[in-house]
Amino acid sequence: MPTRLKDTLEKVRKLDNKSNSDFLIEFYEYLKTVRISERYQSDILKVLVKFSEFIDDNLTSVRKKEQVLAFLNTKIKKREEDPDERWITIWNDYLWRIKYFYRWFHNIKKNEDKEYFILSDISSWVLLHLFKSKK
Repeated sequence: MPTRLKDTLEKVRKLDNKSNSDFLIEFYEYLKTVRISERYQSDILKVLVKFSEFIDDNLTSVRKKEQVLAFLNTKIKKREEDPDERWITIWNDYLWRIKYFYRWFHNIKKNEDKEYFILSDISSWVLLHLFKSKK
């Protein structure tokens, strides 16, 4: 059963890193303004909460694609565990959701408030390519 948006927002508020929590709440406010469904909002925030917990630092400190890849690569499963290679769909989905957040951060936050903009070379890793499935 999918997680409700209310529950996901509660997880965001309970993040250990207050800065990440604040950014994700602000991102959520943005998602509401662009009229994205609650389900999609919840799904994006769930991925970002997992990513925030994984990096154990501010989301604004992510500067290299290797940091994102390290998180995404935790989703890779062995052929014996996942013969249909469904992990590829999850990997690609997580990548898109993380990209969406950092594009918002780069394009919106950069223009609103210069002091928040720390990601100087975001374009170098936002262009990560998707895995291709064999189907």
